[in-house]
Amino acid sequence: MDSSGENLTQIESEIREVVLAFLRSNGSDVSAIDVGEDLVKTGNLDSFDAVSVIAELESTFGRDADFSSEVGNDFTMSVAWLAKVFSR
Repeated sequence: MDSSGENLTQIESEIREVVLAFLRSNGSDVSAIDVGEDLVKTGNLDSFDAVSVIAELESTFGRDADFSSEVGNDFTMSVAWLAKVFSR
């Protein structure tokens, strides 16, 4: 369980840290994000930022994102969705 009280998988924790670092490096004062929070709908990321975050995660994990049809049908730019993309 993390400090927000959520039970996170290892990959969710790592992704959340990458996303938070990205947001902070772009001047955001966001200190926490929920795993299921849609980062585009909340205004934390725009579409270009989303692509940049995915590229950063590909670099971090050393593999390409897997946008299979199952994951694509459930698109929400959230930590939980990104964990699915990078867990395949």
